[in-house]
Amino acid sequence: MQPQGGAATRAANAAAVVAQRDAQAAARAAPYRHVAGLLATLAQVHDGTVRLDALRTTSAGAVLDVRAVSYRAAARWLAGMAREQRGWRIDIDALKPAPDAPVAAGGMPFRFSVQLRWHDAMPSRKASGGGA
Repeated sequence: MQPQGGAATRAANAAAVVAQRDAQAAARAAPYRHVAGLLATLAQVHDGTVRLDALRTTSAGAVLDVRAVSYRAAARWLAGMAREQRGWRIDIDALKPAPDAPVAAGGMPFRFSVQLRWHDAMPSRKASGGGA
């Protein structure tokens, strides 16, 4: 019976190694999936009233530096972002006038930053705080 038990143990160990490798591959691919989703979303919500000046990504999300012709245009653009990607947390920061932009009839142009957090990078409320 020993040889059968050894074979079963080796098979179980091999399956565990494969499962661990698959989990690592999925974890490593997640940031690329997030960025691909972000680029697709930006293409969907594109209009002439909001311009993306810079895009920086991290493992937890992305920061977008954006310029809009008016608050209304920015609100429409942000609503489109939220509609396309419901699992993201979207925070607005650093609202400033855009002095080098011409004033539009619909409002004052301004610049702002948008911080996106991927839903799987947000801490869970149920997490115990420990873990590796």
